[in-house]
Amino acid sequence: SYSKKYFSQYKLKWLYVQEDIIFASLPCGVMRDLLKLDFAGVENFRLVGIYIDSESLELAKKLAQEYGLSETVEFMRKMLLSCLLKMNLHY
Repeated sequence: SYSKKYFSQYKLKWLYVQEDIIFASLPCGVMRDLLKLDFAGVENFRLVGIYIDSESLELAKKLAQEYGLSETVEFMRKMLLSCLLKMNLHY
């Protein structure tokens, strides 16, 4: 629901947005949830979006430009499963 999503974004901002942080969105879609975070006062941060759909990645790039974040965002056109396997995640 909208209230849960808003709370999650609020909580994410106050708990985790800080210097030298990297946020990754997997799969990213258009990455609106991360791009809308308030990074005011934070100078060193990176956003990474990984998605297989090139059209969504192009829309995400445009949104990053609109929010003035294009210099801090990296987009990768990859399948999520292959990325997770390459990172060798263990649970």
